[in-house]
Amino acid sequence: MKIIGFKNSNTEDLVKYTISLFENKDSEIIDLCEFKNEFTTNSNAFLQKVKEARFLIISLTNDNFLVTIEDWLKKIVNKDAFNDTALFLLYTSDEENEQPKVLTITKAQFSSYGAEVLDTFHLPKFNKNFDSKIGITDIKLSLEFIRKINTIKQNNFNNYFKKVVSTCGIDNTGFENCDASSY
Repeated sequence: MKIIGFKNSNTEDLVKYTISLFENKDSEIIDLCEFKNEFTTNSNAFLQKVKEARFLIISLTNDNFLVTIEDWLKKIVNKDAFNDTALFLLYTSDEENEQPKVLTITKAQFSSYGAEVLDTFHLPKFNKNFDSKIGITDIKLSLEFIRKINTIKQNNFNNYFKKVVSTCGIDNTGFENCDASSY
């Protein structure tokens, strides 16, 4: 299964970490900035990458990235450009309480161009809650993230991934008797 992760600015390690949780050998990470400056000439390259993938991971940040996505999508003529490609949207921010409106808006935009947005995840205080060597450092956020990954794997790609029973709600097998606060 081909997984393509699109990173933005400082999120390469987050995208690598996310892809690693899918335990998939056929993956690629692409810098969204490659397409940023000259989207008109690079739109075909971007759409070709989308067509190659069975699953996309796109990482957004709290800078003006939303404007870039809106610009790109407006230049795509084909409203079904994503052709039902599965998509997981990640959003990082510097603040704890920042409302990830970007995720809501971007999810709707990608859906309107034919993407199947499977889920979204907001990682607040990115520089505090993420370490490139160990991943998400906040245990509650980490468990939430892993639950989302496992749900995507089990509900959408069960032919590619074996269902593994684990504890403390890390997957959706029904065992929910402990929470992150017990650690």
